[in-house]
Amino acid sequence: MAKVKKIPAVLVVLMIAQIFIGCASSAFIESKSLTESIEINGIQDDWKDNLTYQEDEKFSYGMQNDSQNLYMIFVFSERANILKVLTTGFTIWLEPDKGGKKLGIKYPINLQETNLISMFRNRDRDADPEQFIKAIKKLIESQDEISVVNEKGFSLSSFTVNANSQFDAALGISMGRLVYELKVPLEENSLSPLVLNSNPGESLFMEIETGKLERPEMKRPGGMGVGGRRPGMSGRRMAKGEGLRNLTKKLTFSATIELAQQ
Repeated sequence: MAKVKKIPAVLVVLMIAQIFIGCASSAFIESKSLTESIEINGIQDDWKDNLTYQEDEKFSYGMQNDSQNLYMIFVFSERANILKVLTTGFTIWLEPDKGGKKLGIKYPINLQETNLISMFRNRDRDADPEQFIKAIKKLIESQDEISVVNEKGFSLSSFTVNANSQFDAALGISMGRLVYELKVPLEENSLSPLVLNSNPGESLFMEIETGKLERPEMKRPGGMGVGGRRPGMSGRRMAKGEGLRNLTKKLTFSATIELAQQ
């Protein structure tokens, strides 16, 4: 009888880690040197052609920096991602490669806005998208605070948006796309007690994440299941419900950012 070889425990751990690493989205981003001023206002005009599309997660991003600040933009076009960012919150984690403190920038804050969620879940193919946009704009207007947390999630400080502080962020909606802009201080200054302590030419590790919306149990009359369909019914007419499956999946993305030399 052939002997079964035992796999060392260390090797098993490495194999499992490789599986998770392979499943996670990661990238290398070269921040571009800032040549023109960027206004943090939720409008992407200042970014011109400085956007890169991330195919797997269906959003675009851009990074620019000078000697004092790092500027970021994310543009979301899928409704599921827009809804997750606005209702479950959006966090950008930044950690200097040289070993500085890891900071999390939370904006917008988790709201779990039920009206917007319900509008998404019950939307019809022929529904007027303007109602969805109006609801988004109302929600954006309520987001006026940036929270900076440590790696354990404890709040270190908070900033009001558009208050002339070094941490600044903005949301905007245009052509059905959600625009997110952020400014983060790289070096110490009088306007911000918190900075990344990173210099041009150095690297940062970035992770972004939303929360996850729980899919509620929906009981329908007459034995109908979730989504208004009787058990056993073929579901191609429910194609629009595919967005719901995306809705309950957490949006995550990670990358190494190389700051541009100045």
